[in-house]
Amino acid sequence: MSDTHIPDINLGEEEHAWCSNGAKPLTKELVDYLKGLGIIVFRVHWEGGSDEGYYHGEILEMDTVLLDNKPSEELTKVAKKQAREIIAKWADYPGGYYTGAGDGTSYGDEYTYNLKDMTVSHDEWYHIQQHDSRGSSRISVQ
Repeated sequence: MSDTHIPDINLGEEEHAWCSNGAKPLTKELVDYLKGLGIIVFRVHWEGGSDEGYYHGEILEMDTVLLDNKPSEELTKVAKKQAREIIAKWADYPGGYYTGAGDGTSYGDEYTYNLKDMTVSHDEWYHIQQHDSRGSSRISVQ
């Protein structure tokens, strides 16, 4: 159970809400909340292909929270935790795209959201079967 308070804000559609570039859209409320916590850049990894699909998020860049105009490591830590929790709630994809369905080959997408520039970048990865022919040679019979 979380010991931080996550506000009840509009996180957008929960399923099939992907943009044409493949990224999950952010609501204005979510952007404002994350910016208020000092978040500048975060990344979400969605993965599948084994027996289950999952995701995780990470904060890549954030402002230090100030207390009485001085940096507060403790408040920054709390803000980062709140940001991770709300991103996890938003990123939880209930659809079937990132599942274990398929041949067991791992695949995934990484989306990096920059709230300062209001841009998102996308990296896709997957494992493929690769064959490397070693040619032929004579059979040795003994």
